[in-house]
Amino acid sequence: MENLAFDITLPKTKNVQYTVEVTENYEDDKWHVVIFAKYFGQPLSEVAVKSGVLPEDGPSEWIDTLGLDTPEEVFVVLRSLTTIGEIHHGYFCID
Repeated sequence: MENLAFDITLPKTKNVQYTVEVTENYEDDKWHVVIFAKYFGQPLSEVAVKSGVLPEDGPSEWIDTLGLDTPEEVFVVLRSLTTIGEIHHGYFCID
């Protein structure tokens, strides 16, 4: 049986939208979860303005990588991301 692998793009909350990559049995994790964020309404850099890049066109930024044991923990992460607003590199944790 193949391992599961899928991406989830959560609805935008405040000025951020999270994308979560979930892979089963990867890098010694039962559930390998990588969180990316795309920020909206941020000031554009001079280079971005000159190139015509809008905040919505910009790349997603890596936030954290988690090794989880159960699908329930994956759902805790997803629910948390829809309620906590902004998080920054490596600072996501599950209570």
